[in-house]
Amino acid sequence: MNKRILVLGLLVVLLLPGTLAAQGGLDSSQDPYFGAIFLKGGFLPDPYIVPMPIGSGDIDVSQLNLGPGCRGFVLTTPDLQIEYTEPSSHLRIFFVGSGDTTLVVEQPDGTYLCNDDGGIGTDPVIDIPNPAEGNYFVWLGTFRSDTDFVSGYLMVTEFDDSGPMSILTNVPNFVTTFTEFNIETPTTDEPNTSGGSLNAGGPPTYGTGTLAAGFSPDPTQVSIRSGGPVDVAAANLGSGCRGYAAANPDYRIEWSGSSALLRIFFVSEGDTTLVVRTPSGEYVCNDDFPGTLNPLVDITNPAAGGYDIWVGTFGTSDIIPGTLYITGSNSNDPSKF
Repeated sequence: MNKRILVLGLLVVLLLPGTLAAQGGLDSSQDPYFGAIFLKGGFLPDPYIVPMPIGSGDIDVSQLNLGPGCRGFVLTTPDLQIEYTEPSSHLRIFFVGSGDTTLVVEQPDGTYLCNDDGGIGTDPVIDIPNPAEGNYFVWLGTFRSDTDFVSGYLMVTEFDDSGPMSILTNVPNFVTTFTEFNIETPTTDEPNTSGGSLNAGGPPTYGTGTLAAGFSPDPTQVSIRSGGPVDVAAANLGSGCRGYAAANPDYRIEWSGSSALLRIFFVSEGDTTLVVRTPSGEYVCNDDFPGTLNPLVDITNPAAGGYDIWVGTFGTSDIIPGTLYITGSNSNDPSKF
C-alpha cells in the first residue's frame, strides 16, 4: 500500500468524532496509581481519607469534551477506584491540598462529573446525589500544566455539608477542620526545590508492608508516584543520595526474620532515584541500575525493623508514576520488568 495513502487514512481516523479520548484521553481500564477502596453505604470512618501527592499530567481535560467544569491536567491512568455498594442518598468526593487542583470522576454508567473550585479556595468538590452502585474512577488534576507538586488528601463522604474547610464526621475524636491536616502549603507560586528535609519515621504516603524472610509473593509490588520538593543531595545523606523526593516516606517495610538479601528497586519510564533508611538510621541510595535509569538498593543480611523508602526523581519538576519492587532474590532487577 502506498505509504502516503496509509498516513492519510490514519489522519482521517484520528479526526473522526469520539476518537479523542481513545487517542490520549482517560483510560479507566488501567490499574489506578493509588489502588482501589471498597466502601459500603454508612461506611466509617467518614470521611474516608486517601493521601495523594500529585503533579501535572499530560492530558488536558478541557479538550476531551467530557462535560461542564472539566478542566485541568491529568494522567491517562486513574488515580483511584472507588467500589461503592449499598449506596446512601448522597456521595461527595473532594480534595484538600496545597495547590490549585481539579477533579474528574467517571461514574458506573461511563458518564463524567468534574469540578475545579467547589469549596472555599481552589479545592475541588464533586457531589453525586442518589449515587448508583458500582465503580467510580477518580482523576486528580492540576489547574496549570506546569505545576510542580501538590500534596494533599482525597476524601470521600456521605455528608452533603462536609467539605474542604468544614469536615464533618460522626466518629468521636476524629479530624473536624482543614487546619488539623498536615499539608505543606507553599508560600509562593515557585516550585519548592531547595527547602525541607526527609521526615524519617513520618507516615508513609503509600502505606506499610509487613514482610518476613521468605515472603510471598516475591517480588512484592507497590504503585507509587515518585518525586517531591525535597532536594535529597542537599541533605548530605551519603554516596549516591540525590534527586527530589517527598518529605514523608513513600513506603515503609516492617521486616523480620533472617535473610541474606533484601532488594528494593523502582521501575518507571523516567529517571528516578531511591533512598532507603535502615533500622539503624543509615541511608542507602542509588540513582541508576546499570543499563537503565531505574534505581536499585541492596541490603545484605537485613536487620529486623522498619525500612523507610523514598522514590525521587532526577529532575526538580517531575512526578513520575511507576512500580516499587521488593524482593529477596538477586535474580530480580529493573532490566527484567
